[in-house]
Amino acid sequence: TYPAPFVENGAANVAIVVGSNAALSDAVAATSISSDLASALAAQTATGGSTSTTTVSGEAKAVETSSQPLYLGDYMNGTKETFSKDQLPTVLASGKVTDDDGKEYTYELKLDVPNTKVIYGETPDNLAEPVVYVDFDGTSINYDFKIIFPTAVNTTKLTDEAITLFGKDYVFSGSTSDLTTSKVVLFEKSTPVTINDGESTEVEGHTISVAVEDQNTATITVDGVSESKTEGWSGKINGVDIYVKNVVGPNVAGSSRLVELYLNSNKLTLENGQEVTIGSEDIDGTSVSFTTSSGKVSEIDITVTPYSLDDSIKYLKKGDTFTDPVFGSVKFELVSLTPELEADARDYIVLRPSGEKKASIKFTNKAGKEYELDILRPSNVPLNATYGQMLNGTAQGNGYGTWTYNATELGVGDNYDLIVSTNTDINESDYFITCSNEYTQIWKVKDIDVNDGEVRVEDQGSGSSSVTVTLSGSTVGSTGTLSLADGSSATLNLTNNGTAPTIAVTDDACSYLYTKNGAKIYLGYANAPSSNLSQIIIEEETEYNGGSFTDNAGNTLGKNITIRFTYYPTGRSGKDMELKTVTIGGTENSDYWSDDVGDYDYYYLTKYGTFVKRTGDTDKQVEIYYPEDAAKVGFYIGEVSATISTTNATTTSGTAAKLGSVTVYDTEVSSVADKNLIVVGGSCVNSVAAELLGGAFCGADFTAATGIGAGEALIKSFDRNGKVALLVAGYNAADTTNAAKYLINVGVDTTVGTAMKVTSATEATAITSSTASTA
Repeated sequence: TYPAPFVENGAANVAIVVGSNAALSDAVAATSISSDLASALAAQTATGGSTSTTTVSGEAKAVETSSQPLYLGDYMNGTKETFSKDQLPTVLASGKVTDDDGKEYTYELKLDVPNTKVIYGETPDNLAEPVVYVDFDGTSINYDFKIIFPTAVNTTKLTDEAITLFGKDYVFSGSTSDLTTSKVVLFEKSTPVTINDGESTEVEGHTISVAVEDQNTATITVDGVSESKTEGWSGKINGVDIYVKNVVGPNVAGSSRLVELYLNSNKLTLENGQEVTIGSEDIDGTSVSFTTSSGKVSEIDITVTPYSLDDSIKYLKKGDTFTDPVFGSVKFELVSLTPELEADARDYIVLRPSGEKKASIKFTNKAGKEYELDILRPSNVPLNATYGQMLNGTAQGNGYGTWTYNATELGVGDNYDLIVSTNTDINESDYFITCSNEYTQIWKVKDIDVNDGEVRVEDQGSGSSSVTVTLSGSTVGSTGTLSLADGSSATLNLTNNGTAPTIAVTDDACSYLYTKNGAKIYLGYANAPSSNLSQIIIEEETEYNGGSFTDNAGNTLGKNITIRFTYYPTGRSGKDMELKTVTIGGTENSDYWSDDVGDYDYYYLTKYGTFVKRTGDTDKQVEIYYPEDAAKVGFYIGEVSATISTTNATTTSGTAAKLGSVTVYDTEVSSVADKNLIVVGGSCVNSVAAELLGGAFCGADFTAATGIGAGEALIKSFDRNGKVALLVAGYNAADTTNAAKYLINVGVDTTVGTAMKVTSATEATAITSSTASTA
């Protein structure tokens, strides 16, 4: 079916022929067909990828650097140690504070990133299934706020001075006893209120009045409840938070007497070696440290341990947010894992027992072809319980163990081999693997016709049809060229021309497969007796995945995933071919994580980001979701009001093959003798069309020869020197244009001899022997 055989298996073999004296519209039709074929080739060869678009409204930043993303299992503070105003210009804004002597001091704010990592598994509160989450489950996991004075400051001289910390406005206490080299008391500036002596005011739904008693004391009444308080006091009056910033009560008659208050003002006490205190409540899970010298403070460090808070934070899964309890202005959020565990952009690989004596594979190759077929069967190699081979290939006693399993070998069912090496005989109905760089294909030999010197093979990928390879002769040693998915070719050699003929691949045969995103599926260890391991190995880091990925310590992320199949010669409950083990390379809880799901299933996630599901009771299978690039973690720190959303999308990327210029005039057709042809235009204007139809027919003669009249067009497939020549010819130029549109939009069967009568850009009928003339 179009676009095959012109574009097939990620390779192009085509020339489009137009008449040198044809109407301009024929050339336009040829260009449209060329563009369509180019799109088909690009779609078959481009790599599927995943892009993650994160939208931030407000101020928030991911834990990453320009050169180092955050990966699974990486300590966050190893990727990005500290946030400053460069990352969060408002929340971590630097500023100046003026002491009582009028001297200005600059201060800087920093936030040390949590010393934890994003992992996979069952959360501390035992969710039903394992998830990706940020681990806060322990007293050693914390983050730090830092207030840094590059020039150390005498905090006793900061009475009533304003300062902005982590997005909130504060004033230092007006009492010098609250300001020492080991303690500072601050009040959040919420609602400032100034009330004259003897007057009242309405503020935030409360009625507040004051009566000044002396220079430092005033009676404050809140909604009818009165209490006498001194300047600098803070606390609750009738349930309302009050900070008495200033009492102005001069003894001189006629002078102003007033009280300055902050309503709903939280009192924040930072004291060296103690927990943070807000109001009168200590905040569990916090600690304060002062750095001092010569009676001055150069740094105040506030450490927060989420696990030890009153409302313990043990983990954050995707979408969860945690707000810092000290300043209440900073949040932490696990936003994304890109690509998601089962995203469409990932490769999907399935290995499973498909019968009593067979196991199958399902995957998509670089050219976008999906394969699903049996590849394993039992070999005659006996194995003991630890998968060791018996002595001399037979079961033995004396320390060699008991015959427990059989190893596997490559094959499709009981009778057909899967050949993975060069110069190895391949029989009719056998299978073989070819490889050219990252393009790998599984082929079946459909027919070896010694008399005609032809071999017919078929790619087993989706949407493929058989192709015929013409050999140089019928004698042993005759060769032919098989076009591969990337446009290169493999050589087929006739190795037996008798009643049971065989061929061999003299180059480009291999014992591995590459997936669309570049994972390598190595089959060499599954093929006993050359090896008795019975293993299929999935390699994460290859020459053809998205790149080279290292963690923040410089270690390569990718490892191997090993799947073992064995066969029970004495039978068992379920299929005798069994998926025995799944093994991930490296160290558990460092290079990968795993957890059970339900009664029978087991899930794994590698540091690279490959998601593996081993499922089933008696007959288990393994599903592998492989990302082209190592999976990236989106963990954000930002202001509480920020909103962060991520959209994951599947894209095509990589180096898609290009079709190039494939259109030639009919006078140049000899230059493309080795190509399949699409011949545009009728026999009156295109000499190649005339060759195919047996004459340069025009008008009524064209109708007589083809059965095609005015308002109609012919699309027919011919054999031309062993290649397909597809004729796209209308009664007139406009009809040819319609036929080209039909070819592009609807498609046709390109099997030699198939013909269609086209009556519009969307309608056509098949031409059968009973309805055809010479067409």
